[in-house]
Amino acid sequence: MRLLFVADLHYSLKQFDWLLAHAGDYEAVIIGGDLLDLSSALEADVQIAIVERYFRLIQSRSALSIRDTECRAHPPRLEKRRLS
Repeated sequence: MRLLFVADLHYSLKQFDWLLAHAGDYEAVIIGGDLLDLSSALEADVQIAIVERYFRLIQSRSALSIRDTECRAHPPRLEKRRLS
């Protein structure tokens, strides 16, 4: 079984594009790091909507597992984190 593990994407769309392009080459994709850029001027809700779209596209090409403090137990819904 071929697995692809990535982490610390931090809402880098170039990295998400790469992941989408290569997901079909693997039986499963595991994302194990920060998905959003919480220091960005772009609101978390907007980032979440776009990352969820990537999740759906990746899931159409490979099994997907996400283990991250910014998401719930099962994709594609992300939790919003508040900065204090």
